[in-house]
Amino acid sequence: MQFYDRAYKRLFAHPEMVAHLLWLIPEKWIEALRWTTLQRVNTVLVASPPLERQADMIWRVRPKGGRVDLYLVLEFRTWPDRSIPVRMLAYVALLYQELLRENMLRGKRYPPIVCSIVYTGLQPWKMLQEIGEMIESSPQGVEIYFPHHRFVMLDAVRLASGKGRVPGNLVSALFCLEACRSPSRMLEELEHLGRLLEEPGREELRRSFADWLYQAYLPSRLGKRFPEFQELDVEEVRKMIELREDAWCLQWKKEGFKEGFDKGQREGLHVGRRKGRQEGQRSLLRRQLKHKFGKVSRVDRRKIAAASASKLLTWSERLLNAQSLEQVFED
Repeated sequence: MQFYDRAYKRLFAHPEMVAHLLWLIPEKWIEALRWTTLQRVNTVLVASPPLERQADMIWRVRPKGGRVDLYLVLEFRTWPDRSIPVRMLAYVALLYQELLRENMLRGKRYPPIVCSIVYTGLQPWKMLQEIGEMIESSPQGVEIYFPHHRFVMLDAVRLASGKGRVPGNLVSALFCLEACRSPSRMLEELEHLGRLLEEPGREELRRSFADWLYQAYLPSRLGKRFPEFQELDVEEVRKMIELREDAWCLQWKKEGFKEGFDKGQREGLHVGRRKGRQEGQRSLLRRQLKHKFGKVSRVDRRKIAAASASKLLTWSERLLNAQSLEQVFED
């Protein structure tokens, strides 16, 4: 996970990424922020043992018409952690201590601090988000002295699966990639992201996404490290996937099995098997088409990605006697 953390920190070192992340929070106070005032804070917060971890990233932003900055503490996680509410509370206390030490707390009130978890794991986050709910309220009446602190949870896979793409939002495009469970869908989302990153002024951000893609995302999906790339190249990724597609499909099938068992339902197991089998059919059909007719167009790849199991079987049977791609896909 070291490469994943490093690549994510590089992505969210860009103010535009932090702004797009905040836009995904469905709360009224987000509308009151002035995005042009976003600024990275160099303060490092290190929690004491047994937590022994430092906050991943701190930003500050000025509300419209306000005189006091709001501080945002970002933490990137790839697996659920029951100690997170304690860790987030510790970061808030440590940041206030640091602001006091630097003599940055002027006036009678302290600035607001919001902690956010950016979670990219496959397993749903079921841990509590409010530390007060974790404390035993006995004897009765003692709860008035409990600490109360809630953090913002941004669950990448569940957000992408529920809302889909948010138009023009780079973090939404990133989360949609995290949610991909097939090569064809991943290529579709990459093409969408590539179009967003072609906009003027995003050259450095494009390089950061290339670093994340080749050093973190693809190795986690394809089980293989790749050399450094300066640019996000969708066509190059397509070639990599064609070489490693069988391994990807096997991983997808295993994840389908795991989802079924985690739910404790036979239906989940059946869905996992069916999805794994269909993805294998798609992979085989693409290779057969390429072997017989040469390069398979992007349009035909999308047809294959969206096809049902019965349609895939029909096309595979037509392939035996077809003289062209048009004869395979004709209705």
